[in-house]
Amino acid sequence: MIPQTLINFMVYDDKGSVTGIADVEMPKLEAMVATIKGNGVSGEVDIPILGHYKNMELTLNFRTVTDRSLAFSYNKSHYADCRGSIQQQDNVTGEVSTVQIRVVVKGMPTTYELGKLSMGEANENKLTLSLNYIKVLLNGKQWIELDKYSNKCIIDGVDLLESVRADLGMTK
Repeated sequence: MIPQTLINFMVYDDKGSVTGIADVEMPKLEAMVATIKGNGVSGEVDIPILGHYKNMELTLNFRTVTDRSLAFSYNKSHYADCRGSIQQQDNVTGEVSTVQIRVVVKGMPTTYELGKLSMGEANENKLTLSLNYIKVLLNGKQWIELDKYSNKCIIDGVDLLESVRADLGMTK
């Protein structure tokens, strides 16, 4: 299969309501690192810390101010469910089909820009959430789940922090 394009997407809040017309800047997953240096190491090596990531941000760029976009600016934890449809083509048969991409996040607003008022134009307001949770599913399969408050980091079905939670006495 050859992935071709994102056909369309919707963003829902925790009540299942559409949040408005927006484009979404997805978060960057950047591992926290420790620098290893000393005897037996030629120089320094940065190594990722298992299951730990720097601050993640998701930005919603709304075309206009709406009651739903304003509700996201309230200083509390918010839920956003981004669902898209990706077009793909079978490189042998030429058959075109779709798969769902779904990104679920929880986080608190750190920035809300009301945008610009200009006659006959979108005012393009912008909301940035600092995330404590993200889950990414492609075609129904969960590929990533990061839950910073629960010490959970699951990548392709492998819980990278399971042994850490056990070491810390956090298992049931």
